[in-house]
Amino acid sequence: MILFREWSSRKKDAVAAFFIFILSSVTHLLYFGKPAGVVFDETYFMKFVGYYETGSYYFDIHPPLGKLIFLVFAHAIGVTPSIEIGNIGTALPPSLILLRLLPIFAGILLPVVVYYLCRRLKLSSLVSLVAGILICFENSLVVESRFVLMDSTLILCGFLFLLFYLVFNDRLRASRRAWPFLIISAIFLSCAASIKWSGLFFIPSVALLEFYRAFVDKTFPHLHLWQKLRSLITVVCVYGAIFSVTYLSAFAIHFSLLPLSGSGDAFMSPAFQKTLEGNMYATDDSIPPRRFFGKLFELNAAMYDANKTLVIPHPYSTKFYTWPLLKRGVYFWEGEHSTSSPAFGRIYLMGNPFVYWFSTLAVIGMLCYAGVLMVKRRAHHMKNEWTAAFILGAYFGNFIPFIFIGRVMFLYHYEAALVMSIIALAYLLDHISHKKVQIGVIVYLLLVCISTFIFFSPLTYGTPLSQESFNSRMWLRSWE
Repeated sequence: MILFREWSSRKKDAVAAFFIFILSSVTHLLYFGKPAGVVFDETYFMKFVGYYETGSYYFDIHPPLGKLIFLVFAHAIGVTPSIEIGNIGTALPPSLILLRLLPIFAGILLPVVVYYLCRRLKLSSLVSLVAGILICFENSLVVESRFVLMDSTLILCGFLFLLFYLVFNDRLRASRRAWPFLIISAIFLSCAASIKWSGLFFIPSVALLEFYRAFVDKTFPHLHLWQKLRSLITVVCVYGAIFSVTYLSAFAIHFSLLPLSGSGDAFMSPAFQKTLEGNMYATDDSIPPRRFFGKLFELNAAMYDANKTLVIPHPYSTKFYTWPLLKRGVYFWEGEHSTSSPAFGRIYLMGNPFVYWFSTLAVIGMLCYAGVLMVKRRAHHMKNEWTAAFILGAYFGNFIPFIFIGRVMFLYHYEAALVMSIIALAYLLDHISHKKVQIGVIVYLLLVCISTFIFFSPLTYGTPLSQESFNSRMWLRSWE
């Protein structure tokens, strides 16, 4: 409440945030409920949530918190999840379509969070507004948040973690009023990592800033090295403790809601299966009972192994180095062809090309700028050098780990890094010292990116396109 009052009292920021919220609500809620059939991986995640209703054990390669959040949301709005979900294109009951509101809400909030994150990074209100608007009109982020998928909730939690950490860091860290924000940031980090392990990729930027504050920053000369190290150790302990409680609690609830034998049995050992009612091993006295931590370690090992086995190429899988260039998207859904009309709908997870390309150039520009200043040993000339380090740390922290992951991957794995690259673009815009030039560049950038969003919007919302119109949007051969 203290933070809400603080933000709402700053009239300029409050107005900008409200404008972004309205804009984001329009782009995310437009054509809500369309299509009224299963889209992409909704077929898996809706079934997983439905298994909690039946109590039948299932197996997924990701931690359970994301599915549990959907379960709580379903009951909150009076929807009963079901495992009777067909493949892509199968009609969905209107009640289950309401589950899409949860990721949509996360998608709506993300640009607002990014605005306040930019402000905490000492960027001007103007370029922070630009960052929020660009995220509102980024096609792939909108598509990902319109369906029962986990990534938009994960990304929102990750950026809330960064925001509340910066609030904590900006305040007098030793004061009692600062520590609640560290705890809140730890909760959001724990939630992100308990939805998907990739939520841990948000940590490097904070680790970099903590290192900078302890060993580089000269603005705290009154603090001895031991005091800085003690603060660092305390931060690590808070994050570790809250993550452990959140992660373990998610699995404890997961196991308690799935007491019966089910489709996931085959992935587990006989000792694990013995804990499931109705399983063939349930009455086998020769198998020792498996306690909670034994089940926890085995399931996490099975999740890790299953991730490693996902190496069979997919028609729309892509390598990590193609993501910043937007080489290829992912088909989510295709409507039925009709003999009476040559036009039909398609949903294609395709980013806004100019948002991708401009933001990629911004990251390269930041690296070159920082490199030149380091060579000249004039890093203090860079405006808020810790801000640049934080942005680059968050970008590469959400990008570089995918280099070492051997499983098949898709464009949506880049989305957290994409948001950071948009913030990098805002950072460079803030460095344009001539006000008229800055305004001119911003107006041009927004006109181009919003126009491109509108041009590709039929592939975002699944509105009918003729084959000729579809072909005109395939700017690169690799997109087809």
